[in-house]
Amino acid sequence: EPKKAVKRGKRAKEGEVDVAAFRRAVLEGVAEKLLSSYGDMFKDSQRCKPPHCNIDLLRDDLFQSRFISELVPEGLGKKGLAEETQRQVAVALERILQVNQQLCQEELAGQQKSGPGGKAYQAAWTKAQANGFYLGLRKGWADLL
Repeated sequence: EPKKAVKRGKRAKEGEVDVAAFRRAVLEGVAEKLLSSYGDMFKDSQRCKPPHCNIDLLRDDLFQSRFISELVPEGLGKKGLAEETQRQVAVALERILQVNQQLCQEELAGQQKSGPGGKAYQAAWTKAQANGFYLGLRKGWADLL
């Protein structure tokens, strides 16, 4: 049985893509890649301290961002969906890693202006630098996408 079309509120025709399912698949793909690359930077607790992230909260931040709502496999039927999903995972991951580097540069610039910060910040910064992962240092990073 065809899945519901998200934007139209009607039943999808045979060969149409469930956009919500596509976006979920992209989110899952991005989350898996980040976990495999930066596993030490993710904690189970949703109240983890910087520079750590919780993967569920990261997924939610991405889902709430406008960036994910722009992921629409236009003009694509079910044929080729896996390839399009992988392509969009790569695009999303590239953009997230650009924001990661942007945060690094902004943190470095901030330290040059106002000094190194307190002990807790220094410990977080040291771990973020050691792992090359800065998303956990700032709330709202997904708004930069």
